[in-house]
Amino acid sequence: MSRSVYESLVKEYLELVCGYFVMQDVPFWKDGGWSDIDIVSVKHEEGKITDGLIAEVKGNSLNKKEVDEIIEHFNHSGLQKKVKELGLVNPQKTIYCWYSGPEVREYAQQKGIIMVFFDDLIDIIKQKIEEWEKEKRWFHDVRFPIITILQFIFRHYMKQ
Repeated sequence: MSRSVYESLVKEYLELVCGYFVMQDVPFWKDGGWSDIDIVSVKHEEGKITDGLIAEVKGNSLNKKEVDEIIEHFNHSGLQKKVKELGLVNPQKTIYCWYSGPEVREYAQQKGIIMVFFDDLIDIIKQKIEEWEKEKRWFHDVRFPIITILQFIFRHYMKQ
C-alpha cells in the first residue's frame, strides 16, 4: 500500500528518533465497515509493552471540528477493541499535521490529544542528525528514505 510522505515521515520519526515499533494503517471494524488508524506504535522492554500511542496523520492544517472528528475516531469502540487486542492500555492519542492555531492545539490538549506539527518534527529530526554528525555516525537504510535524504540536506547546510 502506498503511504503519504507525511505518514512516512511520522513512521521514520517514531522509529528512529523515539524508539517505537510502528504499525501503519491498522484496520478495525467501524459502523458496519472497515476503517483504519494511521499509526499504532509501541515501545517494549524485555517482552513487555512500556508505552504506546495511536495517531492520525493529516497533510493539512486542522480546525476544532476536524479535531473533534479525529477524537471521535480515536474513541470509537471498534478502535478501542483493536488497541486492546494489540496489548495497549490507554495509549497516547496524537495528531500529526501541518499546523493549527494555538487555540486548536490547546483545545486538543484539553481533550487529551497531543498535536505535533511537521515543522516541529523536522526540527527534532535535525537535532538527531546533528547528534549523529557529532558522533561521526551515518544512518542509511532503504526503509527510511526521508531521514536519509534529510541527512544529506542538513549535512550540507551544517558545513556552511
